[in-house]
Amino acid sequence: MIGKKGKRGGAALEAALVLPILIFVALSMFIFPVCFYNKIVFTDVARDAARYVAIHNPNPEDVRSYVEQLLQETRIGGAHLLSGYGVDGSGVGKGVHIQKGPSDYVTVTLNYVQPTIFPQMTALIGGEPMDDYLLISVSSSFKKEWRE
Repeated sequence: MIGKKGKRGGAALEAALVLPILIFVALSMFIFPVCFYNKIVFTDVARDAARYVAIHNPNPEDVRSYVEQLLQETRIGGAHLLSGYGVDGSGVGKGVHIQKGPSDYVTVTLNYVQPTIFPQMTALIGGEPMDDYLLISVSSSFKKEWRE
C-alpha cells in the first residue's frame, strides 16, 4: 500500500517538473517561425525603402510614411516599428533611420519590436531575461542614383 502512494506522488512530481519545459518548447515552436517571418518582411521593407531613398532622395517623413504603407500591405504578427525616425546618426532607438553620407550609398535601418509570450524566451537569443519582446534591427543599402 505504501509503495503505490509513493509511485503516484512520483508521477505527479515528474509531471510537475517536465510539463513547464514541454509547454515552453511547444509554444516556442509556434513563436520562433512568426519572428523569422516578421524579420523577413521587415528586411524586404527595408530593402524597398532603401531603394526608394536611393532613387528619389525624399525627406525622412516621406520615408516613414512609405515604410508604414508597405507594412500595412503585409501580414505581420504583432510586430511594430519603434516610434520616430532619424537621419545621419540621430536614429538610435528610432523606427526608421536613414544614413546618407558622403559615400555613394544610402542605408535604411528599421528597428522594430517583436512581442513574445514568455519573458525568459528573449534570454535564449541574447535579449534581457524579463522582457516580453525582442528588439530587432534590419538594414539595407543601395547606391544613390542622385547627386547632392
